[in-house]
Amino acid sequence: PDYFDIIKEPTSISIIKRKHFNSVEEFRDEFLKLFENARFYNHPSSVIYSDSNKLELLFVSEFKKYFDNIEIETKVEPII
Repeated sequence: PDYFDIIKEPTSISIIKRKHFNSVEEFRDEFLKLFENARFYNHPSSVIYSDSNKLELLFVSEFKKYFDNIEIETKVEPII
């Protein structure tokens, strides 16, 4: 119930699917915001927090394959 009070720029997969992006950078930033919001709202020991880290690592890896000329960074430590 307090999600929209805490998260000032909410997004979701549904929003991303409907949104028109003017650049690959906008698309990248919207996905990164999705993962950041999940970590900000959820406790570090939660499954959602952990899954957002895993999904961000996957997203960054795949993004680099298709857009190797566009910068993308993550603060998430790789899973070993």
